[in-house]
Amino acid sequence: MVDEVVGRRLIERNVAPLRRAGRPAQALIELIGSKQGTSEEYIRLGCPLNNLMQEMSPVDEDFRVRLNAILGQWQDAFEDALRRAQSAGEVRAEVNCHAAALFIVSAWEGCIGIAKNMQSSESYRACMSQLQAYVAGLLKT
Repeated sequence: MVDEVVGRRLIERNVAPLRRAGRPAQALIELIGSKQGTSEEYIRLGCPLNNLMQEMSPVDEDFRVRLNAILGQWQDAFEDALRRAQSAGEVRAEVNCHAAALFIVSAWEGCIGIAKNMQSSESYRACMSQLQAYVAGLLKT
C-alpha cells in the first residue's frame, strides 16, 4: 500500500511535474502555489504519508524504511530541480540545493500537519504561501 498508493500518488503529483519542467525553479514555485487550493477534507484528514510517518515509523522498521524511500524520492526531485535551475543561472550559486530540498519537504509536511491539528485551511494556505516565498527567495534577482 505504501509504495503502490501513497508513493505513486506523491510521485505523480509532486515529483513528475518537476522532472519534466523546462524551468524547474518556476515549476516548483507554481507547484507549491497550486497546493494552496487543497480540499478541506485533505486538511481535515492530513497527508497520508505524514500520517503514516507519525504513526508507523517509530513502531515498524519496514514501514519507516519504505516511507523514508518515498521521502527520499521527493527530496531528490526537489534537489534536482534546484540544481538544474542553479546550472541555468536561475538559482543563486550559494544555495545548498540538498539542504534547501530537505527544508522544502520538511516545511511542506509541517504545513499539512499543523493545518490538520488546527483544522484550518487558512493556516495551511498561509504556511504554504510562506514556503512559496522561501523558494522564490532562492532565485537570482
